[in-house]
Amino acid sequence: PILIDCADGSFRPVPGPPAGAVLLLTWSGVKHELAATAYNERVAQCEAALRVLAALELPGLRALRSVDEGLLEGARRALDPVLYRRARHVVRENARVLAAVSALEAGDAAWLGRLLRESHESLRDDYEVSCAEIDTLVELACGVDGVFGSRVTGGGFGGATVTLLERDAVERFRERVAAGYRAAHGREATFLEVVAGPGASVGELTGSARWS
Repeated sequence: PILIDCADGSFRPVPGPPAGAVLLLTWSGVKHELAATAYNERVAQCEAALRVLAALELPGLRALRSVDEGLLEGARRALDPVLYRRARHVVRENARVLAAVSALEAGDAAWLGRLLRESHESLRDDYEVSCAEIDTLVELACGVDGVFGSRVTGGGFGGATVTLLERDAVERFRERVAAGYRAAHGREATFLEVVAGPGASVGELTGSARWS
């Protein structure tokens, strides 16, 4: 993994999953049919929140990544409730990314799992880019022994979840999530374990991924 700062283009490597833990993608079978329109709307809402904050607090403010939660809370009354929730997601998610880096560097799977769960709750409630099928997959995942955390990944409104779990829990996870998802939505979940490789070089792609 690589931590990228999009403000200045800087980046640095970050350790992969803690020892004994793996990342598993679960495909919901639901396509991102609403993602493009809704994401444009989310971007516009975040830009509107930024303009309010810049006018009130920091003239010249260019991005929500420069806003901390204290500043946001101080301006809450000036923000439309929807704009406030959108901005709160971005501000807290930025903080969660840095916390996740610390969790990876410490090899703390439980901490990283909590951050994944908090991230999903924020994407579901504040940014509103989840859907019933994805919420079911996350709920089912977090109910399996050996799972640290799970969240929607990608554009939302369908697509896949990413789950951090103990390697020994993978088969149990597949069985219980597949059965629960089928019972709840009449759909088949499919799974992809992601294994990091040494990276790409000229004329060669490395890494491993297989849906099952």
